[in-house]
Amino acid sequence: KTGGLGDVIGALPVSLRSKLEDEIVVIPLFKKVKEKYFDSMTFVGEVNFSMSWRKQMAKIYLLEQNDVKYYFVENDYYFYRDNIYGGYDEIER
Repeated sequence: KTGGLGDVIGALPVSLRSKLEDEIVVIPLFKKVKEKYFDSMTFVGEVNFSMSWRKQMAKIYLLEQNDVKYYFVENDYYFYRDNIYGGYDEIER
């Protein structure tokens, strides 16, 4: 987690459990998350897409915690980095 947004992503879905039938969170599979939780994730599927001239693929993984489904989008080109923010391609990411 980084800053207040990480706190919200962790706490909000849990607090909404009593009000909604199904809570899901979709976020990038950043390097630090991958290193810590990857062995607990379940592969869901993959999707191919184009970013301008470049072809990319993203794999989707599921991790369930506290009755919340967290879907992680894995694309090492964009997300397997030491820093979550910044970089020359921040807008593209």
